[in-house]
Amino acid sequence: MKKKLLLLATLITFTVCIYAQQGDLTVGARGAYITNYKDFLFGLRTGYHLTDPLEVNFSFLMSPEIKLEDPSDALNDSKVKMYTFDLNLCYYIIMNRTWGMGPALGGEYGIVDNHFYNVRNPYTENDNYWAFNVGWQLKYNITENIKLDGGWKYSAATQDMTHHTFYLGVGYTFNLF
Repeated sequence: MKKKLLLLATLITFTVCIYAQQGDLTVGARGAYITNYKDFLFGLRTGYHLTDPLEVNFSFLMSPEIKLEDPSDALNDSKVKMYTFDLNLCYYIIMNRTWGMGPALGGEYGIVDNHFYNVRNPYTENDNYWAFNVGWQLKYNITENIKLDGGWKYSAATQDMTHHTFYLGVGYTFNLF
């Protein structure tokens, strides 16, 4: 399921690029800190400029092992595998040759695979969620083709999965025109 979602989102991004044929395509790596688990995620990001200030971007973030804290049970060594897929639209209200920033808006699908290894109470539970994102995105051009991006997003999710994410990434931009 995770591979199919990643493949579908990548195909959508590249299809938009083929039909638009006017903007820049950025592909890169991204790291993030997610507040409800107090841990780091890493993954990939693609972004495409539809017009000069308008960009659509897709990112896939994951963490194979996040330790859950349980203050009531010191023997609980629970771990979580987390995967997030998000699609956002960013409008750079301030943009010049070197840097830009603006609000971002989009959606997120997350998969949380809970593995509880407590000997007294072992079980496995999967949690999937949908979220609406709102945030702020920054970008800085290191060179003409190498970009640094960062930002913050608030994800209002179903169940108890609402969280803040702070991210930083680097990417290479391909000029498609």
